[in-house]
Amino acid sequence: MRKITKKLSAVLGLLLTYSFAFSSCGFAMNTPTNNSSSQLESSNAENSSKKEETEENMALKAISPLDGKMVNLANNDVTAFLENYEVGASAEYATGEDHFLMRGLNLKWAEEDSAEEYEVFLSLDKDLEDATVYKAEEAKLHVDDLFVNKQYYWQVSAKADGEEIAKSEIYTFKTLATPRTITMDGVSNTRDIGGKNTESGKKVKQGMIYRGAYLDEITETGIKQALETYGIKTDLDLRKAAEGTAGTSSPLGHGVQYLQYSCPYYLGNEGIGNPDNWENLANAIKVFANKENYPVFFHCSVGRDRTAMVAMFLEGLLGVSFEDMTIDYEMSFFSYRGCLDGAAPQQMAENFVNTCAYVENQYKGEGNSFSAYCEAYLLKIGVTQEEIDTIREIMLEDE
Repeated sequence: MRKITKKLSAVLGLLLTYSFAFSSCGFAMNTPTNNSSSQLESSNAENSSKKEETEENMALKAISPLDGKMVNLANNDVTAFLENYEVGASAEYATGEDHFLMRGLNLKWAEEDSAEEYEVFLSLDKDLEDATVYKAEEAKLHVDDLFVNKQYYWQVSAKADGEEIAKSEIYTFKTLATPRTITMDGVSNTRDIGGKNTESGKKVKQGMIYRGAYLDEITETGIKQALETYGIKTDLDLRKAAEGTAGTSSPLGHGVQYLQYSCPYYLGNEGIGNPDNWENLANAIKVFANKENYPVFFHCSVGRDRTAMVAMFLEGLLGVSFEDMTIDYEMSFFSYRGCLDGAAPQQMAENFVNTCAYVENQYKGEGNSFSAYCEAYLLKIGVTQEEIDTIREIMLEDE
């Protein structure tokens, strides 16, 4: 036993001696030198760079619209009308046919060779919250019914065998502040009054209030669009009882609230200055003070005159500029129904301008803006301050 203990002591002594020798010569066993640590970091950086390069090569690239681009959704006729606008300019475009619809947007991206399908995420939120998801078999997608005057975010995912094989970064585009026209088959002169900038710096909400011609000839496709695409809850009919289908029920079905108030138009005996017409006009405006009524589709027969009066007071109340209000008015001449009676666009536009001037002249002492003049008029005819404030609260949003 003593001999074994002596031998173990000797072995341990030798090991300590050799360990000291290796340390003295810079050969610390199982411990990397500073040089090898640097090489490892370099290797990791190289691998990370290669990984980023690989991921970049796999990422789908947007082709159209390019990131951050401004997009014009208006068709060529409406674009030309807007670019050279002056009161009465719609006369050049009053063809008696519907040619007001927006052209939509084509999204395109670089094709992924092994992709079987693509998913496109489109949202107004930069984090793609509540994104609408589209399926596409090719590296392109056409989308309609976009909001105007809005920043959009979109991303594409390529898939094969149900698995994601490539994904783009999140791209953006912004739509120009043009009239937002809508498609409702069998209904003419249709558009959203939202998307407009206001004097307060806020915008009029979209997808809330739609205007147009009568619904009497709407098709089954149009009904589906009204209910499913635009979510119409209230049909506000501004015609006289028994004028067409007025006074009965909504062609959109019994699930849609139907309200009918025969409203005035322009000036004179049938106009907004006649007290006999105030109650119905006030009742029509009050519809927009109830959040449960939205989205609302309001109309008369052609969607140009009585409809324009309600639109004028709503847009005026919200602080929309005079030019944007007259543009909205003249958009009716891009439609079949808006041209049906053969009225001269220049003269009709002047009627609208004169009506705005009447409101301003009558209520100029009540404030220093058309919004204030509209408020004073509506208070006089029976709309309450609370209702006016509620309409603004519902319909205005921050930039």
